[in-house]
Amino acid sequence: MKDSTKKIAVGYIRSTTGNKKSLEDQERSIKQYCEKESLELMALFIDSKSSGKLPGYAMAQMFLVIGTLGINSIVCTDIDRLSRTRKELISMQKFIKEASVELKTVQGGVIGK
Repeated sequence: MKDSTKKIAVGYIRSTTGNKKSLEDQERSIKQYCEKESLELMALFIDSKSSGKLPGYAMAQMFLVIGTLGINSIVCTDIDRLSRTRKELISMQKFIKEASVELKTVQGGVIGK
C-alpha cells in the first residue's frame, strides 16, 4: 500500500567561502539523501557568499516558501551549514517547531515535529 502523505523537502546549502566544490558536494549529498529517504526535493536554496554575520538571502526565501507551500522537511548536510551561531540556531529551531517541519541532516539527526 502506497503512503498517501507526500514527503516534500527543501534543501539548504551554505558555503562560508563561496567554495564551488563545497557547494557542489553539499548539493549532491542532499539529493542523494532525499532519494534514499523518499523525499521529494522541491527546491535547493543556496547561500554562497554570505557575510558571516547575518542569515543569507536564500535562507530568508526558504523560510517564506516553507510557510506557504506545505513543506515537510528542511535538509542540509550538517547542522553547522544551517547556522553560524547558537543564537541563530535557537531562532531557527523555534521557527521549525512553529512551522511543523523537520530539519534533517545528511550527517544524521532530525530536529522538529
